[in-house]
Amino acid sequence: MNSQGDAANNSMVVDSEGPRIQARNDSVQRMLALGLEVSKRAAELSSLDDLYFFLVNDVRSLIEFDRCFLITHLGGKSRFAAANNQPSLETKSKLYEQIDTLAAHLRKLDKGILLTNAAEQKDFPSDGVSEELKDALSSYVRNSQGNYFLFIPLLHNRSPAGHLIFEFIGETAPDQFRVMALLNMAPLFASVLVEKWLLHKKPALVQILEPESKDKTSAVQFISRHPAVVAIGAALILFILFLLPMDYTVGGEAIIAPWDRHFAFCRMDGLIDKVTVFEGSHVQKEQVLANLDATELNYKIESGERQAEILARKMLLLRREGDTSPSKLGDLKIVELERQKALRDLQFLKWQSQFLQIKAPVAGIVLTKDVESLAGKKLKAGETFCEIVAPGDLAVEIFVPEDKIAFAKKGQEALAYLNNDPLKGYKLSIDEIAPVAEAIPRLGNIFRARAKFPDAPKEIKVGMKGVGKIHTHKTSLWSIIEQGVMSRWTKWSLYL
Repeated sequence: MNSQGDAANNSMVVDSEGPRIQARNDSVQRMLALGLEVSKRAAELSSLDDLYFFLVNDVRSLIEFDRCFLITHLGGKSRFAAANNQPSLETKSKLYEQIDTLAAHLRKLDKGILLTNAAEQKDFPSDGVSEELKDALSSYVRNSQGNYFLFIPLLHNRSPAGHLIFEFIGETAPDQFRVMALLNMAPLFASVLVEKWLLHKKPALVQILEPESKDKTSAVQFISRHPAVVAIGAALILFILFLLPMDYTVGGEAIIAPWDRHFAFCRMDGLIDKVTVFEGSHVQKEQVLANLDATELNYKIESGERQAEILARKMLLLRREGDTSPSKLGDLKIVELERQKALRDLQFLKWQSQFLQIKAPVAGIVLTKDVESLAGKKLKAGETFCEIVAPGDLAVEIFVPEDKIAFAKKGQEALAYLNNDPLKGYKLSIDEIAPVAEAIPRLGNIFRARAKFPDAPKEIKVGMKGVGKIHTHKTSLWSIIEQGVMSRWTKWSLYL
């Protein structure tokens, strides 16, 4: 009975400790995984200075600390190498003297030690720590403001390549799992430290580890061995760039536009009754594009004809009465004048009827968008109905900034590269330059330099955009740079 009870009790103890053990194992695994990630990041650094900064700052992700110092024992010398939150060490500070003095003593420490501010020599490990080292550590601890001090050796081939010193100001001791993870990662940090130090001291070793850098090293060696050749080559390049003449081009964005703009106008007031074309329609000269509503004009013509007929009959009646009453002859003259006026008004109305049809001024293509939607709209005399571009009557308009328009002249050669085929350049000649600048929000003040494009391929359409360049004159790179600098200086001088 007792043995069964004891077994039951033991079973209960194991069950209660199980979750606690599992949690501890999970914590250890997480610390090891985090330590491996930190080691991987350290190995990927490109320089020794980057590694110094990483070890005293980014190891914080592995263990929380208040201050961290790195001491190295490489090249036969122990020295204070880096401190957290300090890009460069202040060699004349008291802290530097204190850590640098401790560096030579730590060369003999090959195991991790955690001390408190109240530590005495009896608290030190009995093995592997000499009395001289104990005195040095005790002196350092007493003169520091921290409560806990962790010394981690970075062992390489069983010898310290460096030491990490961590200070903790809080009352709580560092977590033991994090300390153990840091101790496990220390050899990896040591290997990386030795590797970066060797590559820093012996750059030639880079060719062994990175063969692809051999070409760069060879170039550096050639420059160092043949400085005269390099100087002559540099002078030749400068001569070519700054003194030899080169084409100076101005220009900017370009757009395909009609050379002459042709519009079909409404020549009398009226409502659009019917539209016979649409955007992109090919039309012939004098082709009917739209018809105006003739109801009102026909009514006026009919009214005028009736009025003229009434006056004609009234004249006939007055002429008959004039034989017996001479006074009627005067009324006859007045009615005759009224009839002549009515006939002239009728003639004008009939003349207007020819404008009920809006016709194309030239043969070409209708450009106006949604022109068919104008049916039912009332237009005034002289108002535009649509725009037509004649085939082959195209031009390239180049937007030249106002600070460079002075170099552009009529007759200069230009090249246009359109977005539909940016590798093909069209040779043109500037025919005219706008006398007035216009403001474009994105480009600022520009002048339009226009060049006829009579032999444009069929695929070239109005509205296509690209880039235009105008060859203005020969100059040197030095002159171009000088002009740009002076232009900027002129603008900046306004604010000085």
